[in-house]
Amino acid sequence: MFTEISGDRNPLHYDHAAAKASRFGEIVVQGGITSAILNAVVAERLPGPGTVFLQVSWAFKAPVRPGDTITGRVEVTATRKDKPITDF
Repeated sequence: MFTEISGDRNPLHYDHAAAKASRFGEIVVQGGITSAILNAVVAERLPGPGTVFLQVSWAFKAPVRPGDTITGRVEVTATRKDKPITDF
């Protein structure tokens, strides 16, 4: 479904032969799916509903494969007193 919504048709995400021939050796999950977990943490937990990202920088440390369990975690690194802006 993510492929259809996003247009991300990279064969590493759905073509077993292409994924097997890649450096990953098997299907990997789209980065947009994994980063969406952090979107949910920010929008639902901290700071909460109504929150939007002003800037993001992702660093994918390892491939995620279908069936893997991953955890989204954020750390507050700065807050502004004059505006409702928080750095994570």
